[in-house]
Amino acid sequence: MILIRILEWNDLLVTPGVLAIVYSIYKMGCKRHIKTSNPYIKSLIPKVFFLKFFAMIAFAVIHEVLYGGDTINYTKRGGGLIYKYFFENPISAIKLIFIPDFNNIEHLNIIKSFVFDYQQREALVIKICAVCSLFTFDTYTSIALILSTFALSGLWAMYLIFVKHYPQLFKEFAVAFFFIPSVVFWSSGVLKEPLAIGGMGWLFWSLHSFFFGKERRPIQFIMLIISFLIIKEVKVYILLCFMPALIFWLFIQKTKDIKNLIVRRVFTPILFGIGIVGAFYAATIVTQGDALYDLEKIAETTKTTSEWVMYVSKKENGSTYDLGAQDGTMSGMAKIALPAINVALFRPYIWEARNLTMFVSSLESLWFLFLTLRILIKVGFFRTFSIIGETPMVLFCFIFAITFAFAVGISSYNFGTLVRYKIPFMPFYLSGLFIMEGFIEKKTKKKPIKLRADLPAVEKWSEV
Repeated sequence: MILIRILEWNDLLVTPGVLAIVYSIYKMGCKRHIKTSNPYIKSLIPKVFFLKFFAMIAFAVIHEVLYGGDTINYTKRGGGLIYKYFFENPISAIKLIFIPDFNNIEHLNIIKSFVFDYQQREALVIKICAVCSLFTFDTYTSIALILSTFALSGLWAMYLIFVKHYPQLFKEFAVAFFFIPSVVFWSSGVLKEPLAIGGMGWLFWSLHSFFFGKERRPIQFIMLIISFLIIKEVKVYILLCFMPALIFWLFIQKTKDIKNLIVRRVFTPILFGIGIVGAFYAATIVTQGDALYDLEKIAETTKTTSEWVMYVSKKENGSTYDLGAQDGTMSGMAKIALPAINVALFRPYIWEARNLTMFVSSLESLWFLFLTLRILIKVGFFRTFSIIGETPMVLFCFIFAITFAFAVGISSYNFGTLVRYKIPFMPFYLSGLFIMEGFIEKKTKKKPIKLRADLPAVEKWSEV
């Protein structure tokens, strides 16, 4: 009965056509932008798309049968209501999407029917669902497919940049960006996560293209603005961690391009300082004036969020974890920083898993822990950090991953919520570990790196 409410008969009629259109557009985009002679990367194009498609179907079925929740609230109880209103008053419905009038009685009646507040961060997802509904006859799977493909496009954008810097790791990066189960699953439904992942990818691409591209094109600035606004609208705290780490990396990376040793030594501390100032400014400017995530309010917001999540989780007999009471101050957050980072990176432990989703997440966390310990044992604690400091891209990966792990670990207090919230940092943390493994082998000379036979001869183990 519940299943029919979300997967209606029109999904079977409409979604195959939408699938054909979306896949055609996806293939054309890949053909234009993924220019490589590497057969493995070419083979990924259809594989990862259809993996995303089947993950989207699984997400829809599982959430309708077992969970329900936000994905229904965004569609059937959000965008779907605007879709129905469109047939009553199309002009007013379009206005409700783009310029809602909170003094209009018809608008207010529909807005009151939403589960989410139409003036909060959930509003963008509802609006996107409403627009997609107009072209897909309000079919959930079609809307989910569009959002999932956007997320996939962002993952491709990040993957190709990492491969450009480290072409030898094209298979390892494929695992990091396309095959982590939690990332695949949670970015395949109608949630904020697909928008956040897609936005991150294109923000990463546009800034990288601007700093390291051979020419400046309008599309770079357009994608920069669009991706920035998307993330700011749905998950501004991602920008709080992502932008400082990214800007810091871009400035430090620039020092690698200076071939003259004397000039490099002179400019390195200058660019290092500019990177730190730019990172701090980015963190300040992206959240300035935000009701929840302004730097002056973030400690209190974290305290309130963690307490609310724990209260709801205990009330519903959810999977909670406790890092200790928070006092709403930055110093109070600092006291539990290490446990918060640990819970996001390496928990839930296997014995803490209470359902299939948590069990899969526990296996991922165990894998992350194993790789991390292997590197620390193999190289040594201090030598590991020395290598990280010498490798700007790895430094970026770990700065973002650890700061974001701290942010979600200290505010979630529920493993079910944490599993979903932590997916933005997972590809970067794993990519950083993969790069570290390669550099460890190279620098310690325990195992010489060999070029793969199927790579073009110009692709070498170095940063671009």
